[in-house]
Amino acid sequence: LTELRRLDTRTQGIDQNEISGLAFAPDGALWVSSTQGQLYRLTV
Repeated sequence: LTELRRLDTRTQGIDQNEISGLAFAPDGALWVSSTQGQLYRLTV
């Protein structure tokens, strides 16, 4: 595997060690689930 890009999610309200899952929507948006039951749509 090759790392293509790295994001700092802290600027979008997601704290360290809070991410529990990632998903790409059909429109290409990146969604993140948190260990606190929240969903975030990230700007990449």
